Amino acid sequence: MTHKTPHMADSQKILGIITVSVLVLLILYFGSSGLTRNIGKQPSGVSGDNSTMVFYFDDGRKRTFEGPVSENMTILLALLASEDGGRINLRYSLDKNEAIVLNSIDGHINNMGDKNWSFYLNGEKISTSDINRVGINAGDLIEARYE
Repeated sequence: MTHKTPHMADSQKILGIITVSVLVLLILYFGSSGLTRNIGKQPSGVSGDNSTMVFYFDDGRKRTFEGPVSENMTILLALLASEDGGRINLRYSLDKNEAIVLNSIDGHINNMGDKNWSFYLNGEKISTSDINRVGINAGDLIEARYE
């Protein structure tokens, strides 16, 4: 019989935190050279130093996350923060040009049939391949729509 001891669980948690930290640092390092700012009208209802991310699923579900915006934060980093804080499952990779190749969000596969994940920043559509390059600001509304 195998069971986890508290020590093993703590070690796994620490390993997970280290893995996410390294991933974020790599994204910041490789993505910062092409970082752009998308300045649009900030929507009402989003306040302070936070931005809001809303996921719209094809089955009518909607999940909303709000959190602080750090310096040089991108849409991808906001996605990763939502994944960490809200149990959203994100699968993606980088191609040879460091563009995002999105595989799935919460089991909803990108480019499955006629369904794709689309991203919007303050109502303006953003190319999914560029979500690691598009910066966000406090007050921004980020929408991920499976449409």
